[in-house]
Amino acid sequence: MREFKVIPFKPTHKSKGQTTLNEVADQLDGYFTKAASDGWEYERIETIRSHVPSKGGCFGFFKDPAYDMSNHFIVFSKEI
Repeated sequence: MREFKVIPFKPTHKSKGQTTLNEVADQLDGYFTKAASDGWEYERIETIRSHVPSKGGCFGFFKDPAYDMSNHFIVFSKEI
């Protein structure tokens, strides 16, 4: 039997300048290294899309529009 662990992944970006793909890869590597040291095996990265409804406003004025959102999750597992 396997146990699964799901961790949200949201890359941290620099406030100035552009974050490189290597920097994002290093962030992922940190998650993989930590999980492996705790006995977890990498399974996959999942992207979950969700819809955020509009909110606020009065009679349709000043309301925040609805939008779609993507979230990324790293999935690990280990034998129990």
